[in-house]
Amino acid sequence: MASIYSALKLKPGEIEALRESERFVSDSVVPIFDVARPSSKTSIEKRLASSLDLIHRAWPRQSREFYLDLRDLPLELRLANNEHPAYRLASDLVYHGSKVTLCFGFDRDSHYEDAISSVILNSPITKVALRLQLYDLKLLDDTVDKSRGFLGRVGRSFQSTTVFLDLACIDGATDDLAAITERAYTRFQRLGVTKIVLLATGMWDWSKLKPKVISRVPRNEIKLWEFLRRKGVAVSFGDYGVILPSYVDLNFQFNSPPTPKLLYATMGSWLVAKGEKPQKGENSQYPRLAQSLVASTEFRQNDLGWGHDRIRDLATYELKTIGPAKAVAIGTSIHLDVTARNINYLERQFAEV
Repeated sequence: MASIYSALKLKPGEIEALRESERFVSDSVVPIFDVARPSSKTSIEKRLASSLDLIHRAWPRQSREFYLDLRDLPLELRLANNEHPAYRLASDLVYHGSKVTLCFGFDRDSHYEDAISSVILNSPITKVALRLQLYDLKLLDDTVDKSRGFLGRVGRSFQSTTVFLDLACIDGATDDLAAITERAYTRFQRLGVTKIVLLATGMWDWSKLKPKVISRVPRNEIKLWEFLRRKGVAVSFGDYGVILPSYVDLNFQFNSPPTPKLLYATMGSWLVAKGEKPQKGENSQYPRLAQSLVASTEFRQNDLGWGHDRIRDLATYELKTIGPAKAVAIGTSIHLDVTARNINYLERQFAEV
C-alpha cells in the first residue's frame, strides 16, 4: 500500500476528516501537521494544549508515524516555567508513545534554526525531515551544503532523514518543475536519502474563483507526480489537503465570517463551489453550494463515504447549515479518500510495468 503524505493544518476541520476516514484511507495517509500560530487572544500555553489534544484525537494509534512542522509557532516565546514550546510539544508526544518526526526548513525566522536544533539535540525526538521550498531546489548546491551542515549540527545522517520537495502551489505548466524535482531527487538519493516526497497542490488563490458557479481547478500535483513516476523517478506523493499552503483567513481575524466554499476532489481536478460574502441575517449558502456539486457531472453518486453523505444531507436540507470548519472537514475527507484510491491504483500500474 502506497503512503500518501498530506500537509494538514492542525485545526478541527482537518482533524475531523482524519477521524471520519475509512480504514483504507487512514492506513495510507501519513499526515504532516502544521501547528497553527496562536491568535492575539490565545496564549502560547493554550495553543500547545489545543494542538496536543488535536493530535491525540486525530492520530490515536501511536504506532503510526506522522510529521510535525512548527514554522508558524513563535519559537522565540517561552512558557510560564521558561520551557521552550517546541520542547514541550516534543516531550509530551514522545511520552505518549507517538512516532513523530520533526520538520526543518531553511531561511525561516531568526530564532527558528537554534530552536529546532536544540529540540532535536535535547528532546526524545530522534527523527528529522528537511522541508525544502522551491527556491531551495533551484539553488540545489547551496541547499545540499546547508543540509549537510544542519544534519551535522544535530547529529543526524542523510540516510535517516526524510526530504520533502515542497513546491507549494502549482499554477500552470509543470515542465520546469519536473526537471527541478528530478534533479533534486537524484542528488538526494545519491546522498543516501531513502524517503523523498514530492509535496505540492494544484489549488491556488481562492479570490480568483468566481462565486455562484462551479470552478474547476486542475490537480497539477497529481499530473506532475505521475509524469515523474512514469519516467522512473520513485518519489512519493504528497499534497496539501484542501487548504492553500500560505492561507491566512483575514476575514476571520477581523471577526467577519469567511466566504462559504465547498471543495470536491476528483481524480484530475478540484470542483469549487464558492458563495458570496455573507450578509447579516441571510440564510446559509451551504445547501445551495452542495446542490450545485451534486448536480455536476463529476459528482460520484455511488460513493457512500462520510464526506459524500454530508454533501447529500446539505443538498436535501437534512443538514440545514454548517460552519467553515465542517466545510473543510467535508472537503478534506473526500480529498483524502479519492487521492488515496487514485495514488494506490497508479502505484499498482507502475509496479506491473
